[in-house]
Amino acid sequence: MASTTSSVKKRRKHPKSVFIGPGGPWHKSVPRRLSEAYHAEHEQGWTAWRKHLAKRRNRPLADLLPAKNSWLLWALPDNFEGAATLDLVELLWKVERGKARRKLDNLKDRVTCWLHDAETAPATVAFALECLAWCGALPQLSAFVTERVWWSLWNRLAVIANEQTSSVEDPLVMQLLGGELPLALAYAFPELSACRELVAKSRATISEGMAELLDGEGLPRCRHLPVFRSLLASWTRSRAMGQELSTAWCNKESADQYSGVVQHALRLSRPSGQPVFSSPQSQDWNADLIAAAVKFADDRTTSALFRRLVIGEPGLKGLPAPAFEGEWAGIAVLRSDWSRSTPQLTVAYAQRRMEMELNLGRNCLWSGVWEPEVRFNNQLLETRGNWEQLCWLSDDDVDYLELEMQLSQEVTVQRHVLLAREDRFLFMADAVLGIQEGHIEYRGILPIQGFSSFACEADTREGGLVVGGKTRARVLPLGLPEWRASPAPGSVKAVERGLELTQAADGQCLFAPLFVDLDRRRLGKELTWRQLTVAQTRQIVPQEMAVGYRAQVGKSQWLAYRSLAPTDVRTVLGKNLATEFLVGSLNADGKVKTIVEIE
Repeated sequence: MASTTSSVKKRRKHPKSVFIGPGGPWHKSVPRRLSEAYHAEHEQGWTAWRKHLAKRRNRPLADLLPAKNSWLLWALPDNFEGAATLDLVELLWKVERGKARRKLDNLKDRVTCWLHDAETAPATVAFALECLAWCGALPQLSAFVTERVWWSLWNRLAVIANEQTSSVEDPLVMQLLGGELPLALAYAFPELSACRELVAKSRATISEGMAELLDGEGLPRCRHLPVFRSLLASWTRSRAMGQELSTAWCNKESADQYSGVVQHALRLSRPSGQPVFSSPQSQDWNADLIAAAVKFADDRTTSALFRRLVIGEPGLKGLPAPAFEGEWAGIAVLRSDWSRSTPQLTVAYAQRRMEMELNLGRNCLWSGVWEPEVRFNNQLLETRGNWEQLCWLSDDDVDYLELEMQLSQEVTVQRHVLLAREDRFLFMADAVLGIQEGHIEYRGILPIQGFSSFACEADTREGGLVVGGKTRARVLPLGLPEWRASPAPGSVKAVERGLELTQAADGQCLFAPLFVDLDRRRLGKELTWRQLTVAQTRQIVPQEMAVGYRAQVGKSQWLAYRSLAPTDVRTVLGKNLATEFLVGSLNADGKVKTIVEIE
């Protein structure tokens, strides 16, 4: 006890001085012998610094979370091209974990070349990942390179971390360089005051980024979906470092969104594990990332979603509604229930290009842009704005989304997207609404290319969507006659870009519908459809005013009606309607059970 007391008194008699090293002022927590060694002679200082890095108890970045491979490769963007970057990250991962050979002959040269290139390198995802990889390996690199090279690398990373990232357009690059890199330097080198001061910048960048990119509940804007998982990976790594440093990695408002980010990342995934709207060759969920993200979310709902969607555990309570829509984000997910085999239609619409993806169990039937091409009197109409949401409805019977976009010559396109939960069909249609008489030509291409193929029937115009040699769904072009022998104002066929539907009409308006049967129990059943007569005050109205359709698969029948003129009392299939849009099922007695009705 006496020895311990004497030691404490001795330290109080000799307070530490603030010494300046190659990295600027040492923090007060640094061992005195280290700061004094660098103050006395650089050669002794470098030796002392190397010994300190080798013996200190700080956990390497790579050890914060279990990972079989570098956590920088948890979720690369789908369009990432950087074989050299991947090679460098994997090499430095081995160095960071202490698993590299004691002497790497070309490592010094690689550092020197990278430092030279870094002076003019553009701010890209690949460059940001390289910066983070060098930062993680930097403590171990002291055994492989000279003092001058080591401190030059540290200084370059510190300069990059201090640079303003507000001008960077790529949100992922902004978070990697302006948020994660400063925090990684602060975590890796708490001995340097300059690194500790980076925590505030990191926190501000991450907080501002989450506030700008998310809707307040963790849902991103649709245009950021391609990098959503990559953002989650960066925020998860930052959260791990912040927890280890016992400091806030972002402000409270942003931290509160983290569990929502994880939930939406789970929900915006295919049952196969890939992100929605990604290529068939994209990465599945990284097991280490998803385990870490769910752990840090520390939320019952998030855990239940993970167990249901990823593990496939049935009978869970506390799950949210299966379908959701975020108007600010421009994203909607139409989903019947939480079973793995249920249809899931994802729509990203808050821009001029609308993307749609349909998954049926582990089979993706289509994914990509579905845009209408409209010609009026042989002139191609131009888009005049983004898609806007008009209606969202989700209940026990249906998920329904209605959108609108303006075209030139005062033409409007209204898109109906309806998923019938119990009846398991998808109804999609574009209503082209003009203000003057003319010849209208419509063309839409469903993006099935690379995901499924269209097998059309020989005598009729319906066809099946085939995946893996099996028909998964059947498509009925309700606006065209069933039989190919009948004259038609258009066609449905497979083209290079996907499944093409064309229709033409004379007048002010046109309605182009598709009925997609998703019930595998009905795949072998006979089907038929026909266009119905619509009457008003006992007079048949033209198709530019209102249209009605009847579809039948096996014993199941449905009615679809759309008014293209101002609503009025009209009759279709013996039912009086004064609504704009209706889809319902037909009972055996001919009565209509409404699935959705828009007045």
